[in-house]
Amino acid sequence: MRDNGDASQGSAQNAQDSQGEATPPGPGTEGLKSIGHPYYPAFDLLLARLLAHEEILDLVPSRILFEPDGATESTVVRREVDLTADGIPGMVADICEMRQDHFVRHFPTFRLPDATNEARSHVKEAFRRRCCSWILVHSFESFREFAEEIDQAISEKRQGEECPGGGAASEQVFSHTRGRPDLKDVRRRIRNAAPALGKCEECNSRHVNLGSWIHVLSAVRHAIVHNDGIIPAQRWRKLRCGGPKMRFPGREIGDGGYLLDVTPEAARDAIVRLREYGFAIYKALSAAAGCHAMLYDPAKGMTVWRR
Repeated sequence: MRDNGDASQGSAQNAQDSQGEATPPGPGTEGLKSIGHPYYPAFDLLLARLLAHEEILDLVPSRILFEPDGATESTVVRREVDLTADGIPGMVADICEMRQDHFVRHFPTFRLPDATNEARSHVKEAFRRRCCSWILVHSFESFREFAEEIDQAISEKRQGEECPGGGAASEQVFSHTRGRPDLKDVRRRIRNAAPALGKCEECNSRHVNLGSWIHVLSAVRHAIVHNDGIIPAQRWRKLRCGGPKMRFPGREIGDGGYLLDVTPEAARDAIVRLREYGFAIYKALSAAAGCHAMLYDPAKGMTVWRR
């Protein structure tokens, strides 16, 4: 990342004279409006959303560690505590006893360690899987909304060029967004507007076919939202060649389907790839529109990305 000019006004003017461009102001509501880049606001919003998902993911442990506490009947201790202590994990209140001083008897949960340890571990692991799975779902939805906003910006730009006067043409701009458009069609229209994107999808430094990958991710999202994390057998047979097992952990189940077990690592990898795919779209469209891909550097403000 490299700045167009120094912080001083004179250097900025020199950069403008020599390169034919001025450094736009930093981000923010007014800053985004004044940048003038047709695709930057959508890309900036995608970055913010994916960063938020990644930060939430940091709160989810990579694995659940459980140490039995060895509680037995002999360790059960009765004590009197204020009602505010009800939130202590594992404590049980004897609510049958009415007392005027508002104190109740509490005691630790009596349990058989071996049986309870397995149940507690199962509950915690299930919660961990669901957390990671739904973070993955929301990250995919953020990317999808980004692609739809880009698609809309492309349509508006094209309509503006074809019908400078506006009017009746504006009805056509949003015609494809009624009822949610298919992501495959959205990506196709973006590739038509930026042919360089197609090459990047198939040949990139990650050695991943992004078109096939986003198709698999879409199936993963559908399984999480609509089928309790299970990719049905028929769909799983079609997806296996795309390598989802390597990127989205899980196990094959009896009927030939695939039960997802999304780990924090798998979710984070998907978020990183969505961010990279988003930038590839933004960069290709910027080049097709004849403008630079602008990025925000906290130390320098808006800068031009160059290889």
